[in-house]
Amino acid sequence: MTGQGIVCVRCGLMDPEGVLGAKCSACGTVVKERREDPYDNKLFGVNLNAFQLKDVILAETGDKTGWGRATAAASLAAGWFIGRATRRPLVKPAFKGRLLKYSRTSLPKAPEIDKKLLNGVTSSLRGHGFIPVMDRVVDSLIPRRFERLFANKERKLYALALFEPPSERAEIMVIAPMGETGEKFAIASNHSPWILADPMGEAQFFPGAPVEELLAAADYKTAGQDRSLMKFSMKDFVARMADIHERRFDLAVKNKILLKIREMKKDEALIVPSAPVCENHKDTPAVAVCAACAKAVCLSCHNRFDGRVYCPECLPKEAKAGETPSLDSPAEGLMPAGLALRGSIKVFEFLMFAALLTVLFPWEAYPASKIVYSTMASVLFIGYFYYPVTKWGATPIQRLCGVAVVDSESGEPPKPASSLARTGYLLLSLVALFPFIGYLAAFKDPLRRGVHDRLAGTLVVTLNGGQKEKIGAASLIVMAGMLSLAGYQLKGEALRVAATALGGVTAPGYVSLPAKWRVKADSVATLNGPNMAAVLIGGELTAFDVATGKPLWISAAQGVERILADPGSSLYFVIGKKDGSGFIGAVSWKNGSLAWTAKLPGYPATAWAFTPNGLAVAGGDQVTAFDKAGKKMWSVPADGRITAITTARDTLIISVTGHGSRVISQRDGAPLSRAAGLKPVAPGAEGAYLFSGRFNSMTLIPSTGAAVWKYEEPLSFATEETYGGNTLFARQAAVDKTTGAMAFKYPEGCVCAGMIGKMPALTCPAERKLMVVDNARGRTLGEFYGIPRLDRVKLLWEDQEGYHLAATSSVQGDWVKTRLITLDHPFTRIKVAEIADFDGEPVIFYNEDRGALFISDGRGAGAYEAPKNR
Repeated sequence: MTGQGIVCVRCGLMDPEGVLGAKCSACGTVVKERREDPYDNKLFGVNLNAFQLKDVILAETGDKTGWGRATAAASLAAGWFIGRATRRPLVKPAFKGRLLKYSRTSLPKAPEIDKKLLNGVTSSLRGHGFIPVMDRVVDSLIPRRFERLFANKERKLYALALFEPPSERAEIMVIAPMGETGEKFAIASNHSPWILADPMGEAQFFPGAPVEELLAAADYKTAGQDRSLMKFSMKDFVARMADIHERRFDLAVKNKILLKIREMKKDEALIVPSAPVCENHKDTPAVAVCAACAKAVCLSCHNRFDGRVYCPECLPKEAKAGETPSLDSPAEGLMPAGLALRGSIKVFEFLMFAALLTVLFPWEAYPASKIVYSTMASVLFIGYFYYPVTKWGATPIQRLCGVAVVDSESGEPPKPASSLARTGYLLLSLVALFPFIGYLAAFKDPLRRGVHDRLAGTLVVTLNGGQKEKIGAASLIVMAGMLSLAGYQLKGEALRVAATALGGVTAPGYVSLPAKWRVKADSVATLNGPNMAAVLIGGELTAFDVATGKPLWISAAQGVERILADPGSSLYFVIGKKDGSGFIGAVSWKNGSLAWTAKLPGYPATAWAFTPNGLAVAGGDQVTAFDKAGKKMWSVPADGRITAITTARDTLIISVTGHGSRVISQRDGAPLSRAAGLKPVAPGAEGAYLFSGRFNSMTLIPSTGAAVWKYEEPLSFATEETYGGNTLFARQAAVDKTTGAMAFKYPEGCVCAGMIGKMPALTCPAERKLMVVDNARGRTLGEFYGIPRLDRVKLLWEDQEGYHLAATSSVQGDWVKTRLITLDHPFTRIKVAEIADFDGEPVIFYNEDRGALFISDGRGAGAYEAPKNR
C-alpha cells in the first residue's frame, strides 16, 4: 500500500519496514504480493434507519449511563425521525475500506488511553490466567480503536480488550474457539450488542458483567469441547479476527446496511454528521428536499412554489419572474407558523421538561439543596431552548413538527445573541408570569411575532400547510393530555416509565413500591437496631423512626461525612472534616448529643472496623484505634495504601494495596503475621481465616500466619450468609470449611449468589436460570428459567407464601438493578417484581413488626409496603 510499506494479505498488519517475501510478525503469513483493497479510502457508514429505533439506541448508548445515556438516546431518536421524515438515511461512519488495517503500538505510551483503566483491565484478566500478547491500533474503524489481545494458553481461550477514547470504559470479550481448527467462536462480551451481526460467532452479551461471568458463559457455550487438543494458535486467532471483519463487512454491504458515503482525501479529518446537512451550506442542517433534484436544502436556500419545495437552481422560472413573496422580509418562501401549533409545541415541551426534571432531581430535599437543583434546572432549560435554536434554528420538537426560528432579515438560523434573548424571555415568563402578556401581541401581528420575537429580531416560520399545522397541533394537544392524565393517574410510576424509555434505567433511587415514608439524603442510612435510621440530609445528621418516618432528633455535630453504627453500644461513630483537619466522634443514638470528638490522623478515612473496645480507622498509610470513650489507643503505619480492615477474633487484618495483608493485634497494634498477595474473604473453622489471591486460596491462623489448608482456586463470596455454616459456599465451588476439600461441584456455568435459609441459590447467566440446591450434595431442589444474571441474593423474610428474596445485579458501571423475588416452599413457582435501579449497592431489610421494607442507598432512604400476592 502506498506510503504504508507492506500490509499483510491475511490479517491486515501494516508494517512500514516490511518487505515482500517476509513473514507477518502477527499471523505468520508469508507476504508474497501486495494486496489491493478495492474500497481503499472510501468512507462507509451504517444506515441507522435500516434498524428499529430501540436497537439503535441500545447499540449506540450501551456504554453510557445516567444523563449521558439519556442525552445520546434523545439525539439519536431525533436524528432517526428526521432521517425518516426527509427520506434521507441517518448514516454513522464506521469503516474506511474493507480490510482490517492495524499497526502494532504500545498502549501504556498512547496518550489517548486511560492508564488506570488499562491497568485495571489487564490486572483483572491476568487474575484469570490471561497474558497480554499484542497491543494494536485499528485505523480502518471509525472512531480509531485501540485493542489489547490476550491469550490463556492452558485453557486455549483468548480475550480482547477494546478502548475507544474518550470513552471511560473498556469492552472485554472472552473468545473460545470451537471445532478442531477454530472455525467458529463462542464470544461473551460485557458490552451491549452492536447492530452489525457477526456471521461467524455465537455471541452473547452481558452488559457490565465481570470477567468470571464472561468465562463461565464461554465455557458453557463450548461444553464438551476439549480445547487442549485444538490446533489453534494465537496467530490463527489474529487472522480469524480479520476474516470476521471482512465477512461482516460483505454481509452488511450486500444487505445495504453499509452505505458508501464518499471518497476520503488524504489525511482528512473526519466530521461525523448527526443529521442531514444542506448541500449548499455544509454547516447548516437540512429541513427539506428539493422536489426536482432531491438535493437537501436548509431554511435559507429553500423555496416553496406551488405547494412544493425547490432549491435555488431548480426554482421554476415563473416563480423567479415575480411571484409575490408570502412575507414582507428577505426570508422568502416561508410562512409564519400558526399560533395553535406553536402553543401546542410549547405546552408539550413544558410538560416533557417538567417530567424529566421531576425524575432527575430530588426536589424533596432541604432548601439549601433546592437552590442547587434550581440552578441545574435553569442550565438545562437554557441548554435545551438556546443551543438547538442557535445550531439548527429549532428545538428538537419544533424541528420534528416542521417549525423553525429564523432571523427576520436573513432567513437564516438566529445568531447566538438573538437565541439567548428569546430563551431569557421564555425563562422569565415561567419565573414571573406577567411577561406571558408579551405573547398576546402575536395575535394582532401579521407575522405572528410576540414581544420576544421583536426584541430578538426573529420570526417563527413553518414548512407545513395550514391543514398539516392543524393536524400537528391536535396531535400534540392529545399527546400532552395523555401525558398529563398518565401523570395524574399513575403519579411517579409514569415518570419512572418515561425515564426507563429514555435512559435505559429507572430514576435514580426511585422505588416502584408504595412508600410509607421516604427522604432524600446525602449518604446511605446506617442502622442502630430495627427501628432507627440515621442519615445525612443537607449536611445535618438526622435520625428517623424506621416504621413511621418520624424525625426523632437532629444532631449538633458539624462537618459529618460518614456515619457508622456500632452494633455493640448505643453510639453512632461519625467521621468528618472540621477546621481543615479530619475528626472522629461519637453521637448518642438516644438524643443525637455529641459525646466526644478526637483528631483523626491520615484523613480522609479509607477503611474502618469495629472492635470489642471501640473502632479502628485507616487513613493514608496509618491505622489508628480509639476506645468507646474517644481515647486514642494506638496508631501504627501499614507501609502502603489501606483498602480494608477486617476483625478476626483478637486481631485486625489490614489489606494494603500491592502488599496483600498484614495482621496486627487489636490490643496494641503490634505486628503479628503477613499474608503476601492474599486478601481476607471469610472466617474459617476454629479461629482460622480464609484468604484468597490470584491463583489459590488458603486458611491461616491470623495471629501466627500458620496455614491450615490450601485450595487451588481463588474463592470469592456473594454474601456473608454463604460462609456461615460448616461449608463455604463460594461463588465458584462449595468447600468444606475444616479441610478445604470440595463438598460438591456446581453445574457448569453457574455461581452461588447467596443463601435461601441454608440452601445455596445459584445463578446461571448463560441459561438465564436460577437454581436452588441442597447444602449437602448439591441436589437440585428447584429450577426457574427466564431469570437474568444475579450478583447477590438475600433472604428478607419467610411466610406461608414462601421465601421472599432481595436480588441485585450490576447493570452499567455503578448502577445496581434490584428485584424482589418470591419462591413458594416446594420451589415450583416464582414471582419477580422490579424495585428500582440504584446508583450503588442499596441496603435492604424487612421490618417484621410493620410489614415494611426499609431501603436506602447513597441518595435517600425510606420504608415501603412489601408487595402482596400478585
